[in-house]
Amino acid sequence: MAVKVNQSVIFGVKTYLEMDGSPKANLLNALSYLRSWLGPDSWIGFYIYNKETKILDLSLFQGTPACLKIRPDRGVVGACFSQKKDIYVPDVRQFPGYIACDAKSASESVFYLTDAAGRVAIFDIDSPILDGLKKKNAELTEIAALFKPYLENLF
Repeated sequence: MAVKVNQSVIFGVKTYLEMDGSPKANLLNALSYLRSWLGPDSWIGFYIYNKETKILDLSLFQGTPACLKIRPDRGVVGACFSQKKDIYVPDVRQFPGYIACDAKSASESVFYLTDAAGRVAIFDIDSPILDGLKKKNAELTEIAALFKPYLENLF
């Protein structure tokens, strides 16, 4: 059975990304819109890979304060980077090496993205609900793809 995707949230993200603001402001508005769709205790944002320091650095986000730096071999974000693949974790406390940046996080989706120059960004979404992103992961997958042309504004 095919997963039904909420096209209105996809349209909303596209609308914010294409507005007449600065590229960073547009990205932040899109993230804010997504956070309101996911719920007030969710967290959504990007980590970018710094080739010089070999660390994933926090970039634009919406939510509570977050880990500033993540090693590529640590946590869900680091696993996504190292494995170069999207990961969904229904219960983060069961994930080996999980990094608790926010004690409220219970489930997490991460997406491995690259820009036209080959730079890497990890699109990270946390939910305070166990398995809380499962029903929204189809939309989040499409939204992650929408961000690709805008990633250069993160670096």
